[in-house]
Amino acid sequence: MADLHLGDRFDVVLLGTGLPESIVAAACARVGQSVLHLDRRDYYGGNWASFNLRGLQDWIRDSTTGEARGERGEEEEEEGGGEPARHAGDDAETLVPLGGDDGGAGDVGDVEVFYYESEEPKEQEQQQEQQQEQQQEQQQEQQENGDMAQGADAGASGDEGSEVGEKAKEGDSGSEVTATGDQSEGSAGRKTAALIHFSDVVKNGRRFNIDLAPNCLFARGPLVELLTKSQVSRYAEFKSVTRVLTLLHGHVQQVPCSRADVFSSRRVSLVEKRLLMKLLELSLDHEQRAHEFAAFRGKPFASFLQARQLTPNLRHFVVHSIAMTTEEVSTEEGLAATRRFLASLGRYGNTPFLFPLYGSGEVPQCFCRMSAVFAGTYCLRHSLKHLVVDSSTGRCTAVVDCTGKRIACDAVVMSRSFLPTSLRPAHGHRAVSRAVLITDRSLLPADSQQVSVLSVPWPEGGRRAARLLELPSSTHTCMEGTHLVHLTCEGRPGGSARGHLEPIVATLFRRATEPPEPPGADAGLALRPRVLMALYFTLRDGGSEGSEGTPGLSTTPVLPPNLHLCSGPGPSMDCDSAVKQAEDIFRKICPDQDFCPAAPNPEDLIFDDVAAATDVAAATDAAATDAAAATDVAGATDVAGATDAAAATDAAGATDAAAATDVAGAMTTRGGGDVDDGGSGGGD
Repeated sequence: MADLHLGDRFDVVLLGTGLPESIVAAACARVGQSVLHLDRRDYYGGNWASFNLRGLQDWIRDSTTGEARGERGEEEEEEGGGEPARHAGDDAETLVPLGGDDGGAGDVGDVEVFYYESEEPKEQEQQQEQQQEQQQEQQQEQQENGDMAQGADAGASGDEGSEVGEKAKEGDSGSEVTATGDQSEGSAGRKTAALIHFSDVVKNGRRFNIDLAPNCLFARGPLVELLTKSQVSRYAEFKSVTRVLTLLHGHVQQVPCSRADVFSSRRVSLVEKRLLMKLLELSLDHEQRAHEFAAFRGKPFASFLQARQLTPNLRHFVVHSIAMTTEEVSTEEGLAATRRFLASLGRYGNTPFLFPLYGSGEVPQCFCRMSAVFAGTYCLRHSLKHLVVDSSTGRCTAVVDCTGKRIACDAVVMSRSFLPTSLRPAHGHRAVSRAVLITDRSLLPADSQQVSVLSVPWPEGGRRAARLLELPSSTHTCMEGTHLVHLTCEGRPGGSARGHLEPIVATLFRRATEPPEPPGADAGLALRPRVLMALYFTLRDGGSEGSEGTPGLSTTPVLPPNLHLCSGPGPSMDCDSAVKQAEDIFRKICPDQDFCPAAPNPEDLIFDDVAAATDVAAATDAAATDAAAATDVAGATDVAGATDAAAATDAAGATDAAAATDVAGAMTTRGGGDVDDGGSGGGD
């Protein structure tokens, strides 16, 4: 730690690399604010992160033991342990200790993981292989016997018979070769479709990218608009969700979303199609046609749908899969939610949703990369111990890191998980129940790989349906031949994640150790995917959906006004609340600045010094167009390069320090090495 040289002052200090914090960091760095972004963990994303299988197992261990991954050694903490007392001597300042010694692991509970490995399928595979070998041997014997018989016939006949025999031999041989080739290909196909075991999953663990908080993005939602506006989308790739499914009468069905889907669906009668289309048209223009539902304002959405003579099946589709709400919400809320769904249809695909390739954990890293490109400083495995609060103004004027170093700042942004227990609300926290499954096939098999969203209503009603996201290997989140399944629902007091979600898992899936369904069983039960691994856990958060500030905090001391708290992932499928929260925080820090404007093109920049302009344009072009150069956020940022103008000028290769310092410090990723002494701490 002796060689870690953080700056003495930053405009904004952030603790935690979750999605809201990362967006704030990118927005502040983009408008020229000096940014220091820290995380106690050794990975980006916090509770929004993605892991391969080995990383997930490490996360499970850390969550159950309460330790933080990559936590710096106790000797490093002791090295600066006496430093904070030095700052506490001034009566004009007050030290507010920060919590989060568990690295945020305290926000994770009810962790249960199950691995299913059955020996019976292996025996079946061995029997199949033996049968295939026997069939191939029989085919070879038949071919050899046929060749010998044809040779004998050809020798006994004359020249004419010999010619006919040769033609017959060629024809038979060709037919036999073709048949053998088809059977071999079929055998290969059977091997490809062979049962997958958990041991196969372990061998291919690096092919998995498992999200702690999976999210789909509305095609016209705030996050997609922000990604395109700021050009952060260059750092990621997305895949359209291809199907919206629901569980109705014990069967998984596809929900007709667009006009084409509605009129091509065989499950919806002609009368139902007309009723549904009228409702969808009303939802799109519900603000202008308010008189058509004026009598139902404030009344349940289900009552309005029933009054429009929608059948129970259609009401189920609209409430749970299109509006994605409950029957108890008001009519105006239900219509607004339906309009939001319909507004995103057709922009990128047949459904309104996008999913990031390699998992939702890529999105926070994309914003961290943008911040690093604009001279943001990143340091993993590094935390804050105290806030230094001015006793007269109540504002936070500095922070003290884990080594005892004092860093002056104008604003602090951090995750709620780093608040000390004494400052957290005693009740009213939000909880999200999660389940992660690795399965061997899709819930609704199709000819091609499908990204599916499924809604599962609760029998008792009153809550939003549980959300199921099924991802094939084409999303680069799982190995070939498997599917990654995420289930999310609102947590309930007194229950565990497994208690909430296991009934759904038992309905839709079967454990790999369970025997196959007996002959004559229901076709849906017989085709249930096999679960190879199941993980249940609960994510707890101190705030409400979309909140910013400290709702529910009635304890003292009062938190500084320039301390901004970010909530963790919620039960919603989208990330809209995180974007709104980040923008609200940015407006308080930089009220007169644009929120995440687009990065300028290098050719649009004008410089007085031609030599400096050439070098800086080359550097900014590399930073803006080469995503690989920005993949490792920590590797893209040098503390000295971000805070010292002379070092930034040398890193950019500029010849005129006065002309190149401002632009190179803001635009280039050639900042040097990682500030984390633990090596590259990038998002890969």
